Amino acid sequence: MTFSDFSAFSKQVIEKYYIELKDIDENDFNGDALSFRKNRLKYVYYFYESYRKDIRKLYMEHESNPMDRHKIASIMMVAILKAKVVKVNRKIAGLPLQLLLANEYLAFYCALNIVELYKADLIGEKYSIVIPDTYIEGEGSMSYVENTCKALYYSKCFKLNDIFSYANVFFMLERYTDTYEEL
Repeated sequence: MTFSDFSAFSKQVIEKYYIELKDIDENDFNGDALSFRKNRLKYVYYFYESYRKDIRKLYMEHESNPMDRHKIASIMMVAILKAKVVKVNRKIAGLPLQLLLANEYLAFYCALNIVELYKADLIGEKYSIVIPDTYIEGEGSMSYVENTCKALYYSKCFKLNDIFSYANVFFMLERYTDTYEEL
């Protein structure tokens, strides 16, 4: 990916989703909870390219084979997590999980967008990932996205980011969507 392509992706996806998070911040916390560190976008690009090259060199037998969309999405997700483009003011009481884990939400939704764009290009029509319902009983249960973003946070804390495992998550979400659509 060229830096120019990344800049376009950043404007269309990363910055767009940040605005959605910022709207929550503006409505509920007077805009004091989040700030976008635009200067960190260059690090997202740097980390993305570094991880992509390492995976291609160390784990892919034939360099001429294109990397699949699930790995590309996973690499971008890990790059966003590592760059921490959103600064969260954790001193504000009562922040919802979506704002507390703003970088994780941003990374997850950007990665989903990559899978959707590649799949749409492949099938020639719009494609949207269907997020599975969770059936956890009781008060305080979390959605699939909340659980995933919380897991991303803990993975990041313990330096357990595994691009291949994340790629499998995106593969399974795509399969779930395809099966869901068939039914």
